[in-house]
Formats: sequence, C-alpha cells, structure tokens
Amino acid sequence: MANLMPASSHSALLRPLQKKWYSSTVCKLTLEVKRVSPKRVMHRAAAAMTKIPTLPLSSGSHIPVLGLGTGSLGHKGKMSEEEVTAALETALECGYRHFDTAANYRNETIIGQVLRRWISEGKVKREELFITTKLPANGNREKDVGRFLQKSLDDLGLPYVDLYLIHYPCGILGTADDTLIPHKIIFDPTTDILGIWRGMEAQVAAGKANNIGLSNFNAEQLQRVIKGCQVRPSVLQVEVHVYMQQGALRALCAQHDILVCGFCPLGGPFRLSSKTSKLEKMKPLLDDPLVLDVAAAHHKTPAQVLLRYLHQINVIPIPKSANPTRLLQNTQIFDFELTSAEMSSLAGLDQGPEGRIITEFFHGDHAHPEFPFHPPN
Repeated sequence: MANLMPASSHSALLRPLQKKWYSSTVCKLTLEVKRVSPKRVMHRAAAAMTKIPTLPLSSGSHIPVLGLGTGSLGHKGKMSEEEVTAALETALECGYRHFDTAANYRNETIIGQVLRRWISEGKVKREELFITTKLPANGNREKDVGRFLQKSLDDLGLPYVDLYLIHYPCGILGTADDTLIPHKIIFDPTTDILGIWRGMEAQVAAGKANNIGLSNFNAEQLQRVIKGCQVRPSVLQVEVHVYMQQGALRALCAQHDILVCGFCPLGGPFRLSSKTSKLEKMKPLLDDPLVLDVAAAHHKTPAQVLLRYLHQINVIPIPKSANPTRLLQNTQIFDFELTSAEMSSLAGLDQGPEGRIITEFFHGDHAHPEFPFHPPN
C-alpha cells in the first residue's frame, strides 16, 4: 500500500499539495481518455476488469457489493441512446454486474438491449448479472404492482429481475395511460404500505422477482413492513454517504438481516443547490479536506475513499457515472483498506439528517401521510 503523505497530518501545508496531486492525476487520466477512441478505452477497461465481490441475501441469492446507478443514463442526464449504450458497454468491460434502474428513469429498454446482447454473445451469463428496478409511485397499490413489474420486464426483455423495490412510500394517483409522472400530480392519501408489500410478495411467488425490497423508507415504515410481511425485505436502498451515514437505520437493517444499498454515495454534486442552509456552508464531499488527506495517503481518488468507506461499513454503493475513467476508478476499491483511525475520522464527518441531499421526491409531498423524511428520519 503506497503512503505518499501521512493521513494524520491534515495540515494546511499538505492540503494544497494533495489537491495538486489529485488534480494533476485526474487531468492526466481525462486527457488520456479524450485522446483515445472508445474502443481503446473499453479494451483498457477489459484488461483492468475488476472482479467485484458479492454478499448473500436472505433469499439465498448473491448481490455484488458495488453497483452502477443508472438514474442519469438517458433522458434525465440528457444523454442519447448511443451515449447510454457506450456507458453501459464500458461499465460491463470494467466488471460491473449490478445495475440499478427504475421505471421512472425511462432507460430500462436500452439497458435491456445492451445486457441481452452481452448474454447472446456469450460475454456474460444471465445468472452473473444482478438487475434491480423499482415500482413507480403511481403503482403504489396492491392490485397494480404486478402490472407495473410486467411493464418493466417487457422493457428490459427479461423474464425476471433480481431485485424489485418500492421506489418511494408515498403513492400518487395513476392515469389512464400509466404516465409515470403525470403533468399534475395528485397524491393518494390512502397509500397502504402493507398492501403494496403483499403485491410485491406475489411477484416473488410468480417468479418475476428473486428478491424484493424498499427504497426511501424510514425506520418506522421499515418496522411496519417487517412486522406484517410473509417475505422479508432483502434490501433497503436509501441515501448514504459520509455526510449522512444512517447509523440507526443501518443497525435496524442488520438486526433483521436486510442489506443496505446506498445511493448518492459521493455526496452528489447537486448538494450545493439544497435549501438547507447548513449544507450550503459545507464543502462538497469530494473536496472535504479530510477526504483529500486520506485519498493522498492511499494514492487513491476521493471518490475511491468514499466508496471504500461505505464498503467497510457494509453498505452497497451504487455511484452514477458515464465517464469511462470514473467508471473504472470506482471499481478499484478492493485493493486497499482504510485504517481504523481513518474510519473513525471519516465517521466523525456525519452530519445526521442535516446532511441529507434528497429532501423530497415530488414537490409538495411533505403533506403525504407516508412522507419518509420528517426529522429525525
């Protein structure tokens, strides 16, 4: 393990040098990517492919401990189909086998096309892939779960998904054409979480989902599902990063053998636009001086340190990226280990609920009876 600079110093003298090293390294990598063709980038990724470890789920299947969040791949990230295809191809070449999508991302069709092509060409086996998708909020009724999952399966071109999540606990009323996010959102105050969960359990029985779970649920909502379920949630997907570490929620999940998957693991560059005044005063997580110190000590990027930290606290991070260099770098977190002192220092950066990036899912959803983000959740 290379120790270029002592992580314990954290001095004002060292930090400019650390930032200079990191900036220089990233610039070189970025220039290198720009100079070569996409094919050469993928060849290099294939040569450096990371074998990503897996963890067992309560169902007996296994989930890779690192995944690719795809929420920015497609219309949300203003990317063309060609750009999305290139990003997915590069991710597969880098070793990603865990792909996290959702009906709301509107990219299931292109993701399915790429994955099926890799399967048909013998580059990967279906059982080596772990595909997650999610029930949209306008499907948050027991009777609608199966219909929306089947729509996702049709778009993906797959007979089953490895994990199906309830995307958000607040239901909205649907439309005749099943528009995912209607022009005028009307909240459904009768949302029945346990009823939705029964609809989810039916998908396991039908063989359409190997595992089921929750996303953006708080501790009280999770406990309700646990008490009333026949099939226990395998995964809870929530916002987790160094500024918001979700310690109590993670402990509850561990108590019930539920794995935690973390979105926004790098803090999210859009954090600065938050209305929360304390967040506006905080440095972006990737620029935090302590994170820079630790990254320099291990000759790693700040993103790699943040992902490694989550890995060591048993969180499965799903960072988003379409950049070839960062896609590869984000997989290279299994060849070093943070010391107990570094882990303790990074744990000290936790801001609790005030570190939250995602404060609402739909405008005005704070009044919904199942809104999950009321303090202290």
